[in-house]
Amino acid sequence: MALILLLIAPSSEGAITCGTVISSIKPCLSYLQGSGGKPPQPCCDGCQSLVSAATTVPDKQAACTCLKNASQKININSQLAGSLPKSCGISLSFPISSTVDCTKGGSGVTGIPPFACCAGVSTLSQIANNTADRSAVCRCVQSAIKDLRITDATAKALPPRCGVALPFTFSPYVKCPGTSLSSIY
Repeated sequence: MALILLLIAPSSEGAITCGTVISSIKPCLSYLQGSGGKPPQPCCDGCQSLVSAATTVPDKQAACTCLKNASQKININSQLAGSLPKSCGISLSFPISSTVDCTKGGSGVTGIPPFACCAGVSTLSQIANNTADRSAVCRCVQSAIKDLRITDATAKALPPRCGVALPFTFSPYVKCPGTSLSSIY
């Protein structure tokens, strides 16, 4: 059965491989093809392992695509698949579904911003590697957050959701390097 899963699982571009994804959820196969009950502990352990392995946006999108393609090729109970993360007490940032759009943040891979957005955040992080650039990038981001009326919580959550570390906090209220506190209000 595991060999069948590996053969039908396409490769992906993220650092996580489809083989890793399939290996993680292999203990769930009997449960997902059954009629309900509680998932076995090895299944939940595998799901937790998947959550731990898929930390970046490309990894989450690759895992989502792998599970989507596998669920289209084997007969699984879609209700059990959709509720598996909750049944295991974990939070998976995308639904296990044969119809999910793994390329879009929000509407498909829940809680993951679109790839282009995360690529922009990553570029900003690379540009902000010296104090002068960091200050300019910070003021630009701060201005955009204010102009677009993005909430403080949403702004602060963007870099971590993209898996990017920044030398400053995305926030309309952050004191950017080289600015006075009064210039941000």
